[in-house]
Amino acid sequence: MMKVFLGKFDARVLHSAHAREITFSDLSGREDVWLDFLADGGDGFDSTYTISRLLAQPHLSVEVPNDRALRAQARDALVSADGVARPRIATEVDELVPLSRKTIRSLPSFDSVRDDSPVSVKGRDVVFHGGDVAYPSPSNEEYVSRFIRPLEWALPRINSEDNVKDSVEQPQMFIIPGNHDWHDGLETFLHWIVYNQKVAGWKLPQKHSYFAVKLSHGWWVWGLDLGLSYDLDRPQYEYFCALLETGKVEADDRVVVLTHRPNWVFDPAVAEVSIFPLVCELRSLQRTGYTLNVLLEKIGEPRLAMRLAGDLHHYTRYMPGNGSNGPPLVTSGGAGAFLHPTHYPPKDFLNAANMASRLGEQSRDGNAHAAAGVGLDLPQYISKASGIG
Repeated sequence: MMKVFLGKFDARVLHSAHAREITFSDLSGREDVWLDFLADGGDGFDSTYTISRLLAQPHLSVEVPNDRALRAQARDALVSADGVARPRIATEVDELVPLSRKTIRSLPSFDSVRDDSPVSVKGRDVVFHGGDVAYPSPSNEEYVSRFIRPLEWALPRINSEDNVKDSVEQPQMFIIPGNHDWHDGLETFLHWIVYNQKVAGWKLPQKHSYFAVKLSHGWWVWGLDLGLSYDLDRPQYEYFCALLETGKVEADDRVVVLTHRPNWVFDPAVAEVSIFPLVCELRSLQRTGYTLNVLLEKIGEPRLAMRLAGDLHHYTRYMPGNGSNGPPLVTSGGAGAFLHPTHYPPKDFLNAANMASRLGEQSRDGNAHAAAGVGLDLPQYISKASGIG
């Protein structure tokens, strides 16, 4: 009966009723904090352990191509405009080489990096998880075998009283639930993540299925739980608004917003297609959610520094174009689950003739007429892809 009840009632509202105090994790006392992000793991032990082992390392050696190789690769790749291929011009090449050795050497502690040597980066301070901890559905058995145990093998829990210093300096992990974590009404996620203080060798400081973390130099990371409605519940919305209205987040601070679903990918695909449930399980024409949009507007530009999500099992990054000051939009869902392709559905996928033809083959109930005149136009703010992906 409890599962039936949870299926009809939003667990976020029920849990928020027990804690009304506006608290957040404050890491601003540290001069520098090394962060990492992952999402969509738990598809199997081996893949999850591989990623967990990388996260557990105190340092990682990363190969970065030299500047000349990066520029040559970007210059040689042709771009197409109106069906005519041409080489990239110098300014376009510069936009596609954001992570070069010259850039790395401009950062603190990396000024001595040579062109022929790997880059050693620090790890393990704080990890943010974008949800979908275990597939295909949450249960104690799935969480243990597909998430908890791989983490324990990669970074065991510290129990000895002789390691008090190590315990204080343990890395921290903050996790928002994904749609697969919500399949049981968030019961397993609350049990293993929110009500626990540790998982393997990681601290779990969060008190809700959402969180706010204050970093040094005026930076914040907000993890939002959009549930299965792809929107914020009222107590969660009020929690984040209170951080803004009470001055805890100042006007010149910067906020990175984490959500499980990258709505900037899904919204354009379904904005005008009333028959898209046959393809994408459409719940509403605006999948983002009204309340989430209001919160993002309250954060505002330039305070909204980046949006980061998982759900799609790949890496893509969209940068603002046409002089826009919008935030970078990053999807990074490669924590160990199966992979998704990175290409966006082509425009002709949703044109009137193709849609009517496919629907005619699948169903003769008259729904095909709804596709008439439908096309897919990407909004300008995501129409310019930059970088890898």
